[in-house]
Amino acid sequence: MAEFDYFVTADEYAELLEAAFADGFRLCLNKNFPGPQGEYVTEKEAIRGLLKSGQRAFLLERDDFSRYPIKLRPVTREGVELWYPRAREGGPAIETYFWEPYSKDGSRFIACSLFTYHAKIENPTTGGPEPAGDAVKAAYRQLIALLRKRSRRTQSKSKKRSAYVSPGTEAMLAEGWKLAPPFESQPP
Repeated sequence: MAEFDYFVTADEYAELLEAAFADGFRLCLNKNFPGPQGEYVTEKEAIRGLLKSGQRAFLLERDDFSRYPIKLRPVTREGVELWYPRAREGGPAIETYFWEPYSKDGSRFIACSLFTYHAKIENPTTGGPEPAGDAVKAAYRQLIALLRKRSRRTQSKSKKRSAYVSPGTEAMLAEGWKLAPPFESQPP
């Protein structure tokens, strides 16, 4: 599983999703659904409204690399059956998650967002694993290359992980915000 940790503002995240939509990506909401059907963004203008309503996880699919529909699985919560996407069952898809900044013990933190994809997916016909393929890897690398180009790299306290810091996040750091653990001790 490839992972890209990214400190990004809500506006920058919205811009990234809007650009992906304009570039031919289908954005599937990655949340619990009332039935076994996924929900897709149908208009670029809907993205910011979804983010404001609390939807912050998306599956990015595109015709050049997504071979199968994403499988939805049922789960029961408090007596209610909901359905949720399983990104490695079908697809492949690029997963993206955004977490809002938060306050804790008098400090303000910027949470680290994530972009990822599974290197192996489950074929819905055979039930067996298969490689995600070179096309999803290329789309992921292209997406991540654009983010890296305009961002600064930082290391976790243990130096075992790295993340990138967007220009908007840099402005928040200048206003006294901090990167969330395990990156919190890294200076801008």
